[in-house]
Amino acid sequence: MCYNIAAARPFGSRATHYSYGRNAMKKYFALALLLILTALTGCAAQQTQADFTISRDQLTAEPLFVDVKQGKTAMQIIALLDAGGTPRLAYNTCQVCAGSPYAYFAYQQGALVCQNCGNAFDLSSVGQAAGGCNPLPVPDYQTDADTITIPAAALKQASAAFANWKKGLQ
Repeated sequence: MCYNIAAARPFGSRATHYSYGRNAMKKYFALALLLILTALTGCAAQQTQADFTISRDQLTAEPLFVDVKQGKTAMQIIALLDAGGTPRLAYNTCQVCAGSPYAYFAYQQGALVCQNCGNAFDLSSVGQAAGGCNPLPVPDYQTDADTITIPAAALKQASAAFANWKKGLQ
């Protein structure tokens, strides 16, 4: 049924019962308020992200690929221990090829290989080398005896590099 908002009664109706129109308006107002609150709550929940933690027990000299979500953006971290036992972290996206869905590294024959351009990257440089065709270093993380923590702000900043990451490939 269509309503004449100005008259607060159904179109084509000669009814002048005021409470019928007022009740309809109350329902529409309540529905609109509910939709606005739902939208605001949903947006706030997506913007709030917690720090991301990796257990040190999971790390070895072989790369560990850890999936992370930043809002709706899928990301991945490469984590490993160097020869001295120090954790090394990098985002699994190529700094040069970042616009491509294939701008990620796979572990092949002892090296990380960019799936877009084929460049092989030595594991000893994970988290160290910046610029060029290599994984994007994670510059801001904290370590303690049991965990490695990447702040939510660092993940949010890096998420732009994953805008097309593996799109349509999964």
